[in-house]
Order: sequence, then C-alpha cells, then structure tokens
Amino acid sequence: LQSLNLDGNQLTRIEPDTFADLPILESLILDFNQLDSLETNTFRGLSRLNYLSIKDSNIKYIKNGAFASLTRLTALEIENNKLTLVKANSFVGLDGLKSLGLGNNSIEYVESKSFDELSQLEVADLSNNRIVNMDGSLFEKSTRLRQVILTSNPVADFYGASVARFCGDRSGCLVILRCL
Repeated sequence: LQSLNLDGNQLTRIEPDTFADLPILESLILDFNQLDSLETNTFRGLSRLNYLSIKDSNIKYIKNGAFASLTRLTALEIENNKLTLVKANSFVGLDGLKSLGLGNNSIEYVESKSFDELSQLEVADLSNNRIVNMDGSLFEKSTRLRQVILTSNPVADFYGASVARFCGDRSGCLVILRCL
C-alpha cells in the first residue's frame, strides 16, 4: 500500500504506532476528521511517507514528536484547523520538508525556533491566522526558503529583525504580506 486516504471518517484519535505496519506508505490523507490533537509518535514507522494532509480535522494541538520519524516528508498540510500556537518542537524530525501549510487556523503565536528543524523548507504558508508578532529569526535555518505567505494576519511587529531577515541573503525569496 503506497497511498491511504482516510478523509471524512470522523476519526477522533490516532494512537501512536497506528501506521507502523505500513512502511512503504508514501501518501496519507486524514482530512475532514475530528482529531483534536496529534500525539507523540503518531506517525512512527512511516519512513517513506512524503505527503501528509490533515486539513479540516479540528486539530488544536501538536505534541512534541508527532512527526519525529517522517524524515522523507516533503509536504505537510495542516490547514483549516484550530491551532492557536506553534510550539518550538512541533516539527522535529521533518528534515526533508519543503512545503508547510498552516493557513486558515487561529494561530496567534509562533514560538522562537519553531522552524529550526526545517532546513530544506521552501514554502511556508501561515495565511489567514491571528498572528500579530513574529520573531524575525524564525526562518533563519531554512536556507532554501523561497516564500513566506502571511496574508490576512494582523501582523504589527517583526521583533528581532526586519521582514528581510526571513529571507537572509537568498535571492528570489518572497515574503507575501497583506496584513489586516
């Protein structure tokens, strides 16, 4: 089995190691469920997974280590959920992640170092949230970053640096802002 679509199944919880017997799975879709949170080791054993979508699933919290074993994941979509905070260790283990979708949540705060593990990140979508302040060094270790989308956020301050610091010296990097 290389692709598994479990959208619309009203799942309320995924136990750690649920997918451990699916080591060759490459794509997992968990959209339109009622998960509430992602637990530590939820995706352990999915060493070949490269695409994970968990849209519209009522997620309020991501526990440290939820994605720890997903070293080959390149795209993670967690849009249209109820996240209010992005914690510093939320994305540990996502060494190969290129695209991160966190748009249309209720994110008010992104902790410093939240994206430190994402050195391969190219696109970060944080649009349509409630972010007012952002640490200008958030993407400092994302050396391949090309696009940060912050449209429809009430961003008032990038403390610690200017918007330009998101991109550093990388040519072609674009920060898209259309603040409320």
